[in-house]
Amino acid sequence: MAPSLLERTVLTRPFLISLYLAIGGFLYGFDSGITTPVLVQPNFVKYFHHPSSAVTGAVVSVYQAGGFFGGLLSGLVGNRLGRRKTVLLGCVLGVIGAGFMAGSAHLGMLLVGRAFEGGCVATITSASPIFSAEISKKAERARTNGLTQFFVAMGFFTAFWTGYGFKFVENAGSWRICFALTAIPAIILGAGVMFIPESPRWLCLKGREEEAEMSLRWYRHKDDPDAVTAEFIEIRDSVRADLIYMKNGTSWYTILTTKSLLRRLFLGTFVWTATIISGLSFVQYYQPFIYRALKFNADTQLLVTGLYGCLSPICVLIALTFVEKVGRVPLLAITSYGYCTAFAVIAALSASYPPTAEHVNVVAQRFSVACVFSVSVFHSLFSGPVSWVYPPEVFTVQMRAKAHGVAQASGYLFSTLLTEVSPIALEHIGWKYYVIFAVVNFLCALVFTFFYPETKGKSLEEINQIFGDDARDELGVMHPPTPERVKELNSHDLEKYGDEDSKENGDDVGSVESGRRDVA
Repeated sequence: MAPSLLERTVLTRPFLISLYLAIGGFLYGFDSGITTPVLVQPNFVKYFHHPSSAVTGAVVSVYQAGGFFGGLLSGLVGNRLGRRKTVLLGCVLGVIGAGFMAGSAHLGMLLVGRAFEGGCVATITSASPIFSAEISKKAERARTNGLTQFFVAMGFFTAFWTGYGFKFVENAGSWRICFALTAIPAIILGAGVMFIPESPRWLCLKGREEEAEMSLRWYRHKDDPDAVTAEFIEIRDSVRADLIYMKNGTSWYTILTTKSLLRRLFLGTFVWTATIISGLSFVQYYQPFIYRALKFNADTQLLVTGLYGCLSPICVLIALTFVEKVGRVPLLAITSYGYCTAFAVIAALSASYPPTAEHVNVVAQRFSVACVFSVSVFHSLFSGPVSWVYPPEVFTVQMRAKAHGVAQASGYLFSTLLTEVSPIALEHIGWKYYVIFAVVNFLCALVFTFFYPETKGKSLEEINQIFGDDARDELGVMHPPTPERVKELNSHDLEKYGDEDSKENGDDVGSVESGRRDVA
């Protein structure tokens, strides 16, 4: 029976597998979001002896520090272990971290648990977007990778209301159970990830081309077999050529001294850096402190924070309907301009109508809350889904795991700094802190507008041509045959075609194997 339109366009295997991998996004959202309500729960505050702003900042920032090292770890082992095992490694770290946090007898245990959790989330969210990108068709890649953002939003949403509900538990279980729950998505993801076929591009990178073709055909089981054959040849030839052309591998020296690779590294890394320094993480983690500065009481702080979390899932669902059509760059730029406006308005209102214990300008207070909510809307509707799509796209197959790990690590590094200083800055310089974010976002918008190439509608191999370093062109390797030509080839001929094609173009098979050995 022929596949339905829904099966061919939406419910494809890459989409469904990406849906499963996006559980890592839920873990990221829940793990990050649960901290916000827990920090102001009366039992948590009492158990840890009314932690100061510096201690509160440490509880949040040590999670980011763990994320920094988790990103580096993912980059280090990603090409060695493969996409599946790297995700599994992150899940193991998550279960360990949840145990430490839930069983915390003192602040030290809590900090260790938060560090493990940060490492877990960074490892998973470094590997799973790469996995999704490498198994998806070019026409669905933004949608499949964008699922991660939807699950992130659902994680934050669940965390906010979980924290709010457990506020009414009058013992240490109010925060211990919240932390223990972070183990559930890690267990669910870890239990099934090894049953998913590995990325065909990673298998080609490791010289396992027969397995790669089988994997690709599994992911394209509803597609025309000849079209799948043509796609496989494109992937295989691109990986082979890249291994020959970059015969010394993609060491950091090679990346930093090769103009096109350095440009790729900047473009992918800056997406995450810009997301963090935009003030988004500051808003996500320290909303109660913002609302406290606006003179909301403790209950209202948590309630408004929960309402904030309701917006994001709705906005992401809307975004998934157009993210593939609009393009990556416009959405990134629009978000930065939106952030700039929101923080500028908050700064102006806070400076003009400073709330005091005696008097609060209700109109200014409500406008400020609306601007805080608009940060969630801009991120979820525009840049959020794109931030999981663009970085894996712009890296070559050899550098993808390493560079995406560094991109994640850079985001966590800046997030560590922001989460450490934000409560102190908000306490000491007040509204001027929002001005800094307004200026930074305006500069980010200019970078996205004038320096970022569009990748919409291109396969991962075609994106190489944007940067002028497609190894197939450099070595004169013939690009994949058309589906009409593939019809003339059976499976034996296909293997022969690949070997003869390599010989005709002067490719040294020994160089391919040498390149594979050098892949770190």
